[in-house]
Amino acid sequence: MKVNNLVKKSLVSFSLATICAGSANAQFSVKKIDSATNNKAKVHPSNVVTQLLNGIKTTAFSNTFLKEKTRSLNNTEKITAAEKMAKQIAILARAIKADKYKKGATAESIVRNSNAITSMSEVTSMLKNLEAGLKPESFSSLWSLQKNQWLVSVNKLN
Repeated sequence: MKVNNLVKKSLVSFSLATICAGSANAQFSVKKIDSATNNKAKVHPSNVVTQLLNGIKTTAFSNTFLKEKTRSLNNTEKITAAEKMAKQIAILARAIKADKYKKGATAESIVRNSNAITSMSEVTSMLKNLEAGLKPESFSSLWSLQKNQWLVSVNKLN
């Protein structure tokens, strides 16, 4: 009798463990599918510019730009061509105060070749250079949490 109870308890435990393991595998598979789908998803170029713009503190921008920020964002939303994106990023880079750049980085160094940009991979480099050229205190406190996702989105532009 004791052996039968022990066998029954073992079978029930084994069954529960199998069901739980199967559920865990199903959950992991769903996450893998979602991750794969997200990696293939297209990113609109304006989204990465808007994310960066929103990640930069307003105190880092010139007063003139702050008055025009909404209009600049609206213009960015319409852009999909690399050449126009580069021009918009150049406007953004020039709107940031000079003292908000790291030593050796300037708006002009970032936008120097913006007129020659013809591909999204070049736009990607320009965006990364702009972000990397800014002092950490130029960014909002949330940027450190958002930066990695922003970089993922930027890399999807290629």
